[in-house]
Amino acid sequence: MSSLSVFEIEPDDVSELVDKMESFECFLIENDCESFTPFLRAYRKITEKVQERMEIFDSPEELEALDLKFGELYFDAMEAYFVNGEKKKPWKTYLDYVERDDSRPLLELLLGINAHINADLAVLIDEIDYSEKEDFEKVNRILLESLYPVIIDTAFTRKDLESFAFIGSGPLPFIGLKKIQNWRKNAWNSGKKNSETILQETEMKASNLISLRHDNSLEGFLDKPSKILEA
Repeated sequence: MSSLSVFEIEPDDVSELVDKMESFECFLIENDCESFTPFLRAYRKITEKVQERMEIFDSPEELEALDLKFGELYFDAMEAYFVNGEKKKPWKTYLDYVERDDSRPLLELLLGINAHINADLAVLIDEIDYSEKEDFEKVNRILLESLYPVIIDTAFTRKDLESFAFIGSGPLPFIGLKKIQNWRKNAWNSGKKNSETILQETEMKASNLISLRHDNSLEGFLDKPSKILEA
């Protein structure tokens, strides 16, 4: 499967969007790009779970429209990269990171979530004037059950001890989930910011997350407390 054939798919509904995600995952695996898969699998699982629970939402049509536009932003960024070699904000730092030989699966996942929620979602909510706040908040309840299976699967497929340790580390998964939920809450409130400011802040957040994970120098260690607050 060529990258072009994946990106030519234009979903008419969320079910077709999920199919496109599955096709893209096959393309990534076939082309030894598995560093892209932790985020994609999490994104697909959450999208599937939301689709399965449509009866809990007050305005499912508006939510589906949001999900389709949301998916377009992700695939636009991936198409720019795989077809044209372009790294578009807010995905540039994520793309730089997944190219690294020492990238870590948990951070691959978190950086993807950062780009898609803190920037794509924040800009999109304002752009399409999405106003169903209660439905938006209900998605937070679906995050935990969607993310855990992906992390476990990633631990096995990538033979990643860090992912195993994260799942079994008591409060850490809860803290990580709360961070992502807070990102979604912040995305809802970010509409008043200039979109370029949102993109820059998201890229900076990604850089801070990478420093937290990889900078083992004394300077990096001393700088970690401030970066934790910024991330």
